[in-house]
Amino acid sequence: TAVDAYVGLAETFISREKYPLAEQTLVRAIELQPKNWATLMAMGRYLFNVGRVNESISYFQSVDDLLPESRVASNNLGAAYYLMGRFGEAAAAWEDALRGAPNTNVYLNLGSSYFFLGRFDDAAQMYQQALDLAPEHFEVWGNLGDAYRHSTNQRERADAAYRRFSDTAHRAGER
Repeated sequence: TAVDAYVGLAETFISREKYPLAEQTLVRAIELQPKNWATLMAMGRYLFNVGRVNESISYFQSVDDLLPESRVASNNLGAAYYLMGRFGEAAAAWEDALRGAPNTNVYLNLGSSYFFLGRFDDAAQMYQQALDLAPEHFEVWGNLGDAYRHSTNQRERADAAYRRFSDTAHRAGER
């Protein structure tokens, strides 16, 4: 379709760092089909990637509204809110993303949102869920140690998590 051609052309402009042309092309695609979720997602990602994170939110929200059961935009929406320091909204978006497709990164991101909200026990729980899927993910072990260290009832577990962080980071460095 013409919309697909415009999106492809915009991606070409982006790869060549011709950002104004990319944006104009995506705007044209949206004008042709305002409710095309893929085009709205492309614009949201474009804006996010060029540092216009606040502007990307409305596009990700539109995709989420068009496809509420798929949760296709929830992860991107969470990332945008997170980068803006809106951790409560980021957490809500990532909670929604977990209902659609739980994975290591979403658990990690949700844990980080909870951490910055001061919900350290909830953060630790999300980091543990991430580790259940990726036990050698050393960054998560470090984050888990931090969550335990700030927790009111799990501080004694922090040292063990930090040791696992160190061990897994060392093994990753050997590869």
